[in-house]
Amino acid sequence: MSGGRIGDALRTAASAPWRRAPLLLRRRPGVLATVAGASAVVAAALASGPLFLSSVGTGSVQVQAAERCARDTGATYRFAATPSGVRDPIPDPFVPLGDTLGPGRHWARLDLVRLHGDDPAPDGAPAATDASVLALDDFLDHIDVVDGEPGPGLWISDRAAAVTGLQIGDAATFGDDAARMPVAGVYRDLAGPDIADFWCADSDVLLPVGPDADLPPPVLLADRGTMAALATDLGVPRVLTGWEAALRAGDSVADVDELVQDLACRGPTVDELVWCAPGSASREQADGHDAAAFVEDFFQSHLPFVAARSRAIQTSVGGVIWPLAAFAAIAGGGLVAAAASLWFDRRRREVRLLTVRGVSPAGLGVKAVLELSIPLVVGAAAGVLVAGGMVSWLGPARVVEGTAITQALGTGVGALALAVFTVALVVATRARNIEGRRRQRAWLVAVPWELLLVAATVVSYHRLGEWGVPVDRGADVSTVDVWGLMFPTLFLLTVVAVVSRLLARSVAVVPAITRSAPIALYLGGRRISRYRVAVVGLAAASAVAAGVLGYAATFDRSLSATLDAKALTYVGSDIAVRLPFRDPVPTGLTQPSTVVETYRTAWIGGRDNGVRVMAIDPATFGDVAFWDASFAEPPLATILERMAVPPADGGAIPAVIVGLDVDGPVDAVIRTTGTTEVSFAPVARASAFPGMNRPQPTVFVAASALDALDLHGDVTEVWIRGDRDRALSDLEAAGATFREDRRVDDIADRTSFLTVSWTFGYMRSLGWAAGILVLAGVAIYLDARRRDRVLGYAFARRMGLTRGQHRRALLLELCAGIVAGCWIGLAVAVVGAWLAYDRIDPVPGYRPAPLLRPAFAVVAALAAASVVVAVVAAALAQRRVDRDDPLEVLRAGT
Repeated sequence: MSGGRIGDALRTAASAPWRRAPLLLRRRPGVLATVAGASAVVAAALASGPLFLSSVGTGSVQVQAAERCARDTGATYRFAATPSGVRDPIPDPFVPLGDTLGPGRHWARLDLVRLHGDDPAPDGAPAATDASVLALDDFLDHIDVVDGEPGPGLWISDRAAAVTGLQIGDAATFGDDAARMPVAGVYRDLAGPDIADFWCADSDVLLPVGPDADLPPPVLLADRGTMAALATDLGVPRVLTGWEAALRAGDSVADVDELVQDLACRGPTVDELVWCAPGSASREQADGHDAAAFVEDFFQSHLPFVAARSRAIQTSVGGVIWPLAAFAAIAGGGLVAAAASLWFDRRRREVRLLTVRGVSPAGLGVKAVLELSIPLVVGAAAGVLVAGGMVSWLGPARVVEGTAITQALGTGVGALALAVFTVALVVATRARNIEGRRRQRAWLVAVPWELLLVAATVVSYHRLGEWGVPVDRGADVSTVDVWGLMFPTLFLLTVVAVVSRLLARSVAVVPAITRSAPIALYLGGRRISRYRVAVVGLAAASAVAAGVLGYAATFDRSLSATLDAKALTYVGSDIAVRLPFRDPVPTGLTQPSTVVETYRTAWIGGRDNGVRVMAIDPATFGDVAFWDASFAEPPLATILERMAVPPADGGAIPAVIVGLDVDGPVDAVIRTTGTTEVSFAPVARASAFPGMNRPQPTVFVAASALDALDLHGDVTEVWIRGDRDRALSDLEAAGATFREDRRVDDIADRTSFLTVSWTFGYMRSLGWAAGILVLAGVAIYLDARRRDRVLGYAFARRMGLTRGQHRRALLLELCAGIVAGCWIGLAVAVVGAWLAYDRIDPVPGYRPAPLLRPAFAVVAALAAASVVVAVVAAALAQRRVDRDDPLEVLRAGT
């Protein structure tokens, strides 16, 4: 529209009929609801972007904080204090930082003091042990009391009590009788392979050390006063002490960035921290590039890295979701255009009259905007609220930043402007067509625009294969190949576009095919052919909505199954604990278990391959080890039966060799205290096997075969299937000394996969939004053809058409759009997942290869839901056509 025509339109809009326009549609709630829904879809698609990205940042901070010790994602201020400084420490220095950190916890520690008891050891010398002394606020709330009443004083562990013979009331002697301190209580020793979160900051004095998992010296616990008195008696001039504070839950990336700058803005004093105010000169200096390095070093904090990694994840996710949001907004714009076209059809008689009286197409566009202004505004506001609710429901975290809310409101205003422009443009264009100025653009339909999508999809697929899994790797903050991660969306849109073109061409022959069919099928076929553009559009929308949901669900399930399989394959089972060399295997375990011995080095084929040999018990291995059918063609039970067959004298040992291409028996050398020549005969080809170590080749044999050669493994492990806490309790009850070198939760750093998982989470939310869009499209489709349907039905009833036949024709018409489109989208989703899953390996260094786990439950539910929607829509449409008066429809022209 030119500037002059817009001016004419605005002057026309100032007249009385135009001023009354916003209230003219109050008796047409269907049109109002349709327009409001269309506006809401556009606003929700655009407003969800900043809200979701803010949620991603907060979620990534929370996930990383959960993976680390609370001290590491907070701050620690440590210094050397005099004993009096331990008794009366400086105030919590983190209080001025507000609610982001804290509350602070004070601690002090003395390492490796000599603790003596009153009872002599068997050799006559006083019983003694090295120990660490720890003063920690609220420690009494986090210990199991063995003897004594909670209170201040010196608390010793039951392990220290067993060594020294000390009991409550005894005087514990430190050093060469330099200090004596009464024992206030005995607590259950904290040292072991697993410690509570409260004690994670002191893991260096609680976790086992060395290859034999030796327990560290006992830890003695004390309050501040007792620690100060002990340090004074020992003559220790300075005690290592400090304050530590954890990051509070729910903090966003902006909160963490602000906290890092606050921590970097520290005064120069030693005995007291002085924080500078925002806007001060020292604060401006702290905003420099070295703030992160200073905080990491001075406060031993991981916060700068957590913030940097969270921003990288936000950037990576944003590079994918903004194109998705744009696609959704374009689809919503199409729905707005359809709603505007519906308004035009409802007001066609009035539009013709105004056109005859000289109102320009631009003026009619303004009139349409005014009449639809209330639902457009209400829909845009509702869309922003829906976006907020969607992010709160499906987003990584519920906490979003204030700036994100402001941006969402801004995008909502932009969405409203886009909807207003679309309404004006559609109505003005259709008004020009009424004037007889229709332009022929058949060539636009004939051009195969789908080829552009095909080319983009091919590029995306190849990029996906080159980059592999688009994730952060370990401690490196990396970027994501957006083209690679866009493959599923591009593939879905490409196939839907191609299929839509084919359907549009093939639907024209439906009347000829159904000419001799039953009346319901014949009538439905005629309507499908007549309204083929709308039917194909409805089918395409249904395919995209169902395809996005189906693909996201399938990929999420496959990625989760792959991560679990890799972790469990590396561990071997749910739990794997290492026993000290030559220690007996514990008995009395209440869950299935098996023993595995490992020989670290072996030669195979005459050269050093760095191969491990693992000796298993075929009788118990199958009940404990993790197994997936994709690992090998024969079942695990068959493989174990073959391995259990004793080798003939001098014959090859039955084995499973993973990671080496071996077709037949192969000579090998096992090195323990000496070297032993053996021969292995593969009994099955396996792509992975429980317990194998990353890409390192591994040979699995029956332990009895190596026992016959008088060989003993370097490492003995017990694998246990079942609940981890219960298994560890059983081991402790059996008196076993053990160490858990590998844990399922530690194998894969799941923060690395947030980019992928959250991107597909956003796709799921858009899939639900697309489903709502499809429902709105169904309503528009039925309402737009109400007049033809009512008049045709009235005429056909006089010709003998029954209500049931007409309802079945309606059902066929809707199934051609909704059900066919949904099922096509679900099929495309499964094919797309099959094409992409093996190119996205979350942990390439671990086996097995990626697993495909189609979300059949979701696919079946969506397929059934499409049928339900079609049936319900057909019933409602039939009910309405029964209630409509043909004469009233003719009189109203609608």
